[in-house]
Amino acid sequence: MVHLNQNRSKLLLGCGSAALAMGLAMTPQSASAQAIQATENVTTGSAARIFTGTGTETIEVSTPVAVIDWTPDEDGAGNALDFLPTNNAVTFQNGVNNPDFAVLNRILPAANGNIVVIDGTVISQLTGGFVPVSGGTVAFYSPTGILIGPNATFDVGNLILTTLDPDQASFADFATNGGQLQMIGN
Repeated sequence: MVHLNQNRSKLLLGCGSAALAMGLAMTPQSASAQAIQATENVTTGSAARIFTGTGTETIEVSTPVAVIDWTPDEDGAGNALDFLPTNNAVTFQNGVNNPDFAVLNRILPAANGNIVVIDGTVISQLTGGFVPVSGGTVAFYSPTGILIGPNATFDVGNLILTTLDPDQASFADFATNGGQLQMIGN
C-alpha cells in the first residue's frame, strides 16, 4: 500500500509540474474586458477609453477631432491579435459639450506587420438628446491593410477605411470644415 501511495504522489507531482510548465509557456492574452485588442495613445484632441463590460467599451471623444494611435496586442511570436474580435463591440461617442466628432484611429503595425482584422461591432453615436443617434466620423488607418471579417457590423455616421496615412491637419479640416482630405502614401 505504501508503494502505491508513493506512485500516486509521483504521478500527481508530475502532472502538477506539467500543468505549471504549460501555464508558464502559454503566451499572455489581453484582458478580456477590452473590446479593442490594442493599447491607445491619444496624440491629438481628447478621447477617453471606458470599459463598459466584457468585450465592450466606449471611446468618448471630447473634442471635435481626435487622433488615436493604437499599438496592437501581440502573441509571443509577434503576431497581432485581432484588433476587434468577433462578438466584441466598441462605441465611439461625443463627450459633453461636443455636438459632433471625428476620430482617426491609426493602427500601427505589429512586429510581423500583420493585417488589421475587424470582426466585431463598431458604433458611432451622438448623445445629448433623449436617444443617441448615429453620427460622427470614424476613420481607421493601417499601413499593413485592413480586413473586415464576416461578423463585422458598422453603425456609424461616416466611415473611412484606408491604407494611406491621412494628413492629420487636412483630416481636422475635412472633419470640421468639409475641406479636402489629403492622404500620404506610395
